[in-house]
Amino acid sequence: MQYLKSGVSDRSAIGGAAAGRPSGDPPAAGAGRSPAQAPPPPLSAFIITAQRVQEAARLSSILDLLSTERFFWIDLVGGDEPARAAFLDELAFDEADLAWVQRFGQPGRLSVNQYRLRASTWIWERPGGGLVEVHLLSSRNCVVTVWNGDPRALEQVRLDFAERLAELERSPAEAAAILMQLLLATLHEAITEMDGRLQTLQSRLRSKPGSLDFSTLEGQLGRLQSDWSKLDRYSGSVRTAIIGLEALPGMDRGGAMELSDYAEQVDDMERRLQQRAAWGGDLMHDFATALAQRQARQITRLTVISTVFLPIIFLTVFFGTKWMSDAVEESALVALGLALPAASVVATLAWLNKRRHA
Repeated sequence: MQYLKSGVSDRSAIGGAAAGRPSGDPPAAGAGRSPAQAPPPPLSAFIITAQRVQEAARLSSILDLLSTERFFWIDLVGGDEPARAAFLDELAFDEADLAWVQRFGQPGRLSVNQYRLRASTWIWERPGGGLVEVHLLSSRNCVVTVWNGDPRALEQVRLDFAERLAELERSPAEAAAILMQLLLATLHEAITEMDGRLQTLQSRLRSKPGSLDFSTLEGQLGRLQSDWSKLDRYSGSVRTAIIGLEALPGMDRGGAMELSDYAEQVDDMERRLQQRAAWGGDLMHDFATALAQRQARQITRLTVISTVFLPIIFLTVFFGTKWMSDAVEESALVALGLALPAASVVATLAWLNKRRHA
């Protein structure tokens, strides 16, 4: 396995050429964006062939590969539309497909016909992060992925796909299906992280429910339910797309089988996310119950305290009036002022104890 990486200066040359200016020249101030808008991350372009992963710095890398007529995967990460278009325009896709692959914010979807396969799906990029949208477009000679994020997130996926590609070059549909399975596998790490976070929340809920922040818990559960909803809709689209695959012209048996396996894996992932969302909902219910019980206990304590001290307050005010001090001798006033409050406390506590054991 060979993994090659080019310098940053070469990658900058791509952005310069794609934007219609000489390579290496700095962009004009404010060109193409408002002053408050942050510039997009630099484009990282990876070419994956059998037993080889290479970060491409020049368009000639794509042109040379196209001349060999070998199947390959090009992974475009980050950059702006002109920079990505410089690569995509050389791949002979339809204009509609090229426009689709750069349009983010789409719902999850898979479509397959005799000419190409395209999918709007997700990967899990890093611990603590959510799902990252990935667009995949496959033809008879290559498969393209376009997404925004950390290029290192798919480093192992690129290596794994390169190891398998030598046996997959004869079937573009099978190669695309294997790649989608590798991308889906990144969600298994997300499930593992969710399990750890939910288990931690459950432990804290049992030991110290007061230490949990309701807004944080609600936000985490909302994101989990959103992720499950996305994958639920995507699962339905995948099931529809694989109906009658064997009847498509040019669809080989291996490709149809791997796409069917992918559909089953998506269904399994959707069920697992649904279970985690239900688990999170149970935690939310338990948290609300624990919070209500805690508030009820506090109200009970306040009631007991007020019941004990209310007679004392009354007696204090009663014996503190002027007419009482004038009518009763000072020694008797002191005795009554001490004895009656003490007796009221004893009587109140005895009454509360009797009610508790009744």
